[in-house]
Amino acid sequence: LGLPVDIVGSEVVGRTSPNLIDLGIAVAAGAAGSFSLTRKSIATSIAGVAIAVALVPPLCVTGMGLGIGSGLEAQIGRAVVTNFEVSAGSFLLFIVNLAGITFTACLVFLSQSYGTAGKAFQTLVIWLLIIGLLCGPLTGSMKEFVVTNRIALEIRAIRKEDSKIINLTQIRHIDVRLEGTTAYVSILGSAPQGVVTDEYLEKSEQRIFDAIANMGIKSMNLKIRIYPVEIKEYQNIVN
Repeated sequence: LGLPVDIVGSEVVGRTSPNLIDLGIAVAAGAAGSFSLTRKSIATSIAGVAIAVALVPPLCVTGMGLGIGSGLEAQIGRAVVTNFEVSAGSFLLFIVNLAGITFTACLVFLSQSYGTAGKAFQTLVIWLLIIGLLCGPLTGSMKEFVVTNRIALEIRAIRKEDSKIINLTQIRHIDVRLEGTTAYVSILGSAPQGVVTDEYLEKSEQRIFDAIANMGIKSMNLKIRIYPVEIKEYQNIVN
């Protein structure tokens, strides 16, 4: 409690929305770490590194969420995230990593004739059920991740069509939240005044929606923030 931190960066925010990719990474880490313990020729430190990388960071973020006040300001997108969102999301990531590592380790040890399938059956079933329950929220986060990347690709294609736009503007952050078949999209960018017109934004909005309409999205709520910037160029001439 009382941590002098009110603004969190991408390393913290990135651990609050785990998806199926994180489960796959946990499975791979568990397989590599447990297999290294069955071979003397492989450094046993691999297991410790795999577990430390997968379990310690999410727990640290969970502690930060519990120790900081009720409101945090994220550095990216000027989004406000609550301490509950930080703690719950990072703790979910911890459970995902723990389940993936433990379940995979059991399978690896059984394949290397450590123990019997009969004795490990109950443990495997329990962890498999836990993973099955986790797949629900992970699938939702995965869809948001896929939609976000599709929008980012479409925005990149739109910007490339206009040399003035791509040279003078920047996309700082894209955030997507799905509620049923509705996508709530927030885009943060920067540009000199007058470069990005309302007509350009309206055309871009339609193209963005068309890009994600075939992904089960029926409606889109788009919020675009463009911060005005002033570009100055200085040229030094050395004789």
